[in-house]
Amino acid sequence: MKKVSILSSLAIGALLVGCGGDGPKGPTGAAGPSGKDGATGPAGISALVAMTEESAGDNCEYGGQKVDYGADIDDSGTLDENEIEGSKYVCNGADGKDGADGKDGADGATGATGPAGLDGAAAAMGATGATGATGATGATGATGATGATGATGATGVQGATGATGAQGPVGATGATGATGATGAMGATGAQGVTGATGATGATGATGATGATGATGATGATGATGATGATGATGATGATGATGATGAKGFNSLLKLTGEAPGANCFAGGTKVEVGLDDGTPSGTASNGVLETGEVDQTSYLCVPARYKVLVCGSSSFAVPSIMPANLTLVAGSNCTPDSATKTMLITRSGSFVAAEVKAFVEAGGEVMTEYNNSDEVFNAVFGAGLATQGTGQGGCSDNMPLVVQFTPSDPFWQTNAYVAEGNPGCGYAVTNFPGITPLAGWAAGQVGFAYRNAGQGRLWLTDYDWQDSQAKSAQTLILMKAVLNH
Repeated sequence: MKKVSILSSLAIGALLVGCGGDGPKGPTGAAGPSGKDGATGPAGISALVAMTEESAGDNCEYGGQKVDYGADIDDSGTLDENEIEGSKYVCNGADGKDGADGKDGADGATGATGPAGLDGAAAAMGATGATGATGATGATGATGATGATGATGATGVQGATGATGAQGPVGATGATGATGATGAMGATGAQGVTGATGATGATGATGATGATGATGATGATGATGATGATGATGATGATGATGATGAKGFNSLLKLTGEAPGANCFAGGTKVEVGLDDGTPSGTASNGVLETGEVDQTSYLCVPARYKVLVCGSSSFAVPSIMPANLTLVAGSNCTPDSATKTMLITRSGSFVAAEVKAFVEAGGEVMTEYNNSDEVFNAVFGAGLATQGTGQGGCSDNMPLVVQFTPSDPFWQTNAYVAEGNPGCGYAVTNFPGITPLAGWAAGQVGFAYRNAGQGRLWLTDYDWQDSQAKSAQTLILMKAVLNH
């Protein structure tokens, strides 16, 4: 085999190619197979948004929502306080002007005759006449003479001899007698004769030195000595070179746009988008604009489909003191709810159309009753004659009856704390109204705060004197606001 000759020929060929002119370009070869996928890179950081209610003040004149945003540095899925990069506010607008009065509804059917009034109090009993004078005491009779002393009685017979006394204790043991004298010692025997000493033998010759014995086994290792004191710390080494500068981070961006009424917000609102200005998975990095491909999270701040609160009837109570920030109080008395009305507060003087109130509640609205009108409103929603006015309870304060709690497992009490109070307002018990969920009252069996659902809405039975301007307890105001915010 001539391996050397073959290699020489190849070398000569290479030289010939190097010396000659370039030949024509050959056709492009077929594409090679795709390389293997690279290892998965580390997860990127996402931006987050957090929204909280903003009370009326410098940031939002009429209240609204505070929107905080920033990068989720610790990848917890929650925007922590130290991750907030910026904040914006989505504020509520001012209350709109009252709309034009609607047309008067048709006269409702004449209501059933009210129950007979309570019997009047019985007349007071006349005063008792004066007591006549006491008669004079009669004279005391004279004391009778002392009777003579009786004769001494005869001596009685002698008593029987008493029983023999118990035997006395045994006397003490006598002393022990003296020990007898010791006997005499016997005589010592005679000593034997000492034998003669034998002669000393001659010294023998010294023997040859014996072979060295085998080395004995190694003795056990002695105990380890105590550790010596630690030596002095060496000098600090020189500081290492500064590492390379890390890659530039990306800012979080927030984008707020109006959201038209639709699937995301029934009555419209604001679309809130947040993301990193990193250009991934699409877009231009670090251009200060949040592009569609950079959005990490989308949320919506929706205008409540029902946001108006009506007061039907006269009232001097400051209803704005219990208004949630996302609701709007309609000025004046208004007993005609529409599709934007969330809650209607009906006072004892409120003149409402039963059919309208029934339709309003069943379509998702809510109604609060007041002193002495719960039975009328209940029958308007659920059917005539179902409820009759209960017995009068409480004193004439304006507080919710919170002496006792009912149904503590109800979601209302799971969300709102119950605090017992001993100064309840006056009203009429709704205990016997069918189908209600009792929440609180004046005493066991005397319910003054309850509710019953109808369709998509709810009737709140709040039968106490809340409609005037008398001061109310803090707990009463908290729970009234919770009812409006339900």
